[in-house]
Amino acid sequence: MNTSSVKYLIYPAIGIARVGNSDTEHLISPEVSNQALETDINYKDKEGRVKPQAAKFRIYAIDLDGNVIEEVTADNTQSIEWRVHLANRKAINYEFQNAMDLGKQLALDCPLRNANITEQDERRRKLLLDSGVRSISGRSRAPSNAEKTENFCFDSARFFEGTTHEQKVYLGQLRTDEKGRLLVLGGQGKSASFDGKPAVTFANNDGWYDDVSDGTVRASITINGEVFEAEPAMVAVTPPNFAPGIQGAVTMYDVVADLFEKQGMIESQKEVDFYRDIYPIFKSLVDNQAVNAGFYFSFGENSPADFTSKALLPQLSSNDPAHLPLRQKLFKQFRPSETVAQFQRIDALAHLPNPSVSQTELDQLLAMKEMPISDIFWDKLQHLIAKIECMLINQQKNVGLTLQVGQIAKQAISESQEALEAEQLPPFYGDTYGDFSNNPLANLSLTDKQYRALKYWADGDFVNNGEVCTVGGVDDLDLQNQPSALTQGHLAQCLGGPFHPGIELTWFLRLISMWNTDNIIDKMRLNILPETTEPEDYYGPVLTPDIALAQMFNASGPGTLTRFMGIPWQTDEASCRSGQDYDPAYYLPLASFWSARVPNQVLSQRSLERLNDPSLPPLQRLKHLDYRQDWLRFFNSTHYQTQINGMVQDWDKIGIVKQQSINPPLTLGSYELSSLWVESEVSTKFTVNDPSYRELLHMEGLTSNQDVKNEMHAGANHYQTMLRKLEQDDINFANSDVKPRQTFTRKQLFGGNR
Repeated sequence: MNTSSVKYLIYPAIGIARVGNSDTEHLISPEVSNQALETDINYKDKEGRVKPQAAKFRIYAIDLDGNVIEEVTADNTQSIEWRVHLANRKAINYEFQNAMDLGKQLALDCPLRNANITEQDERRRKLLLDSGVRSISGRSRAPSNAEKTENFCFDSARFFEGTTHEQKVYLGQLRTDEKGRLLVLGGQGKSASFDGKPAVTFANNDGWYDDVSDGTVRASITINGEVFEAEPAMVAVTPPNFAPGIQGAVTMYDVVADLFEKQGMIESQKEVDFYRDIYPIFKSLVDNQAVNAGFYFSFGENSPADFTSKALLPQLSSNDPAHLPLRQKLFKQFRPSETVAQFQRIDALAHLPNPSVSQTELDQLLAMKEMPISDIFWDKLQHLIAKIECMLINQQKNVGLTLQVGQIAKQAISESQEALEAEQLPPFYGDTYGDFSNNPLANLSLTDKQYRALKYWADGDFVNNGEVCTVGGVDDLDLQNQPSALTQGHLAQCLGGPFHPGIELTWFLRLISMWNTDNIIDKMRLNILPETTEPEDYYGPVLTPDIALAQMFNASGPGTLTRFMGIPWQTDEASCRSGQDYDPAYYLPLASFWSARVPNQVLSQRSLERLNDPSLPPLQRLKHLDYRQDWLRFFNSTHYQTQINGMVQDWDKIGIVKQQSINPPLTLGSYELSSLWVESEVSTKFTVNDPSYRELLHMEGLTSNQDVKNEMHAGANHYQTMLRKLEQDDINFANSDVKPRQTFTRKQLFGGNR
């Protein structure tokens, strides 16, 4: 190999790891999209602790024309030395208020977190969690086989260092596989305050830390005695995925691909393929039935809008003109993407009896002409530009009144848009929900790229090249496709909104300034600070959107990708719920924030067991199928601080929603189920001592198979066995050292005297 014309790049360009508190087992984060999940996998170890998910990194040799030559491993090099620098900058950072790229009318200033600590050296000593660089090389290395001079663990960070409240914070460790590829494992999901005070809010708890992190991944490669430096990557250690295998309707890859298409850095899509471009959106809505009861009613099993059903899918996937009315009707149920909504707002302003538009609106329309999405409303766009140009020439002399009326009109149109779009798809909250709920951005929209593809599909201008096959991993792909597939796969497992602030990564990845657009081989790589340059943490006592956008989001370094995320992450996830949590009068618990990562309502393991009992009448079994319980029911939902602090303490004991096989399939009349998404691996802390479930078993077994004597005896034994097991579970738990779950009396919850 001629190394003079070769670049070495680390992939994925952004890797996603997830925290977990098991110290005996770990999993590898899914590497590529459409990677088949292992059937009936356990996400917790035998002790009930969550397995961390490691991000795996590889190195590829790529020539200057972008051709992949080979993967670089321990098999074809003398050595690979990996260097990783993880940090957590949450406590030293500014508060999260909202996404700072929302514009002057919406973006908010951000004061410092822990602003009572004013001196910068003191802030760094007490609040910055940074263990420095760790290095690893060789095959199958791990902390368990490290030499005395080696340290593969990020174990030297300190919170409130040098004080009586100092706490040691573990951020993760490094390993390598049998080929010398890198594995980055993150923290243990531990969060705490320096003084033991409880958390009080969702995102900005002063005096608190957690052990998520992010940082740089670098490598030096030795080939034939010559050392080459690989182009670095970033890794982000994020909260657990409590619903693995369920995708968001908008992923972070969708967000980044939309940005790159608008910037002309990837080619605009010439052909819409149903299964590649449209089906993932529909399937996400259907799959979210497992984590939100509103989705279950609207898109779930037996719903008229089950887009994956044998009855509906053939119609949706066909461009036959006979199905045009259905496609058009469904398309109209999706709220416009951000650019289309902006066009509609300007169009409405221009058609008022006393139109009030400015050069700003004209500039926005002219910018739309350069966007790929403009082709779905091109004629209207051209007409509106001409109309506004004439208006500006003949603009009224009373500028002050015009501006005042214009602002009132813009606000009224914005509010009317939000009212119309609130009931549209996808049913998720948007970036401004809770801050500016009368704004269209209070609801999540598809990206422009997704919406444009959906419009082509609705018009019948698409192809159907068949279902996208699942793969076992990146090694199943052609070598040329592996590097980009790794980056896409890791970004696709992150939600693409709402960014308030988000689960894994957040809003500033949609800024082009974050990306290395000068890279001649791969532009979908972040700008990364030089190895010896530390990120800047202080831009004044208050961070304004103008300063942030100009100075803060130009390059990444250790701790910069996660610093605006909620601190701690558990309080954010316990706060951002679904519709009925905010307005109990809603018929369904819609919309949702992040149900694909943080479930809202779930089918419990006990419900699955009962609906799978053939001794029950069909209608009783259906009751169990339809019985969805609140995922955070184990923490008192009537008292906010109890709930968020309960999540901090027991996040590892709640359920993980996973797909379970039903073998033989469950048959209810003509309806058959071979698998279901079920809340699994719940700690016995939350399942023991439940008299309501025992009472149910007594009643369901009351007349079990009483028409046949032998079957009656078998049915009775079946119920007695279940009841004895429950009793034994209660006894075992009582004899364990696990603290019982908290329960509440009427007076504790609602107060009052006798």
